Amino acid sequence: MKKFLMSLAAIVLVVGMFAPVTFADDHSEGDMAMVRVLHASPDAPAVDVYVDGNVVVEGAGFKSATDYMELSAGEHMVEIYAAGTMGEQDPVISTNLTVEAGMAYTLATINNVDNLELKALQDEMTVSEGMAKVRVGNLIPNAPAVDVAMVEGDALFSGAEFSMVTDYNEVEEGTYDLEIRTNSGTPTQLIDLSGTMLESGKVYSAFAVGTVANPEVIILENTVAITNSNDSDTSKSGSDSDTNESETSDSESSSDKSKSDSDDSDTTNSDTTDSEEDDSMPSSMPETGFGGTADSGNNALLYASILGVIAMGVGFVLFRRRSEA
Repeated sequence: MKKFLMSLAAIVLVVGMFAPVTFADDHSEGDMAMVRVLHASPDAPAVDVYVDGNVVVEGAGFKSATDYMELSAGEHMVEIYAAGTMGEQDPVISTNLTVEAGMAYTLATINNVDNLELKALQDEMTVSEGMAKVRVGNLIPNAPAVDVAMVEGDALFSGAEFSMVTDYNEVEEGTYDLEIRTNSGTPTQLIDLSGTMLESGKVYSAFAVGTVANPEVIILENTVAITNSNDSDTSKSGSDSDTNESETSDSESSSDKSKSDSDDSDTTNSDTTDSEEDDSMPSSMPETGFGGTADSGNNALLYASILGVIAMGVGFVLFRRRSEA
């Protein structure tokens, strides 16, 4: 009996010592990247997105954009299916994605459905005090190279061809009369963006989407960290980089600006938020994907610590009983 109690006490003490390590083996906030998904293929159906075999987005239609979601740092398998076809059809896109901790990314499905591809972009999450930051992407299949410019004025971004995303550019906050126009010959306005408001402390990604005959613009907006103006040069990314630099964000929202087919080129604006347009787009991390939320790691550590204290207490009692026997 004494030998049994001694063995049991040893086992309980060992479990008590190592339980916090075993049960707290979860991703901490510092091990996570931030990823959002944008459906920018004009003729592709709604899609489901799987990461490492777990569904993270369901039924995302054209122009849908998710909030940022947490994804553990490292390499992951990303598969995109036509909505509801997983297990019945092959994925339309299957690729490996590597993300780094503390960085943010936009994954955009682009091109026509017959040539669908996934474009991974690094998102910047800092801006100088009193400034806004903006970049532009041409995601219209078969579109000519375009400029983004002041209406009848100088170009802010020039020569963006299909699938190209420009560097970020810092500008003063304010309201701008912008346009997207052709880059060659006599400039022809494709999309009127008059009255575009850019707020300080925010980073904007403006993506031209749709078709050549019916171009539209999706603007994704992030509220970000403010840096000193002397640090602004440290947050510049390459125009076509494939997932290497950026930092996490505080929040994200999206809005659409679209051009009608009428001859007077009227423009209409609408918000493309997850709660209003597509209830299937998550505003927080689903339990099944992207490595879980930051809270799950904290809970695991709490439970493990409690278990460790209990186990060590039981071990101590058994040890006392053995000594008194």
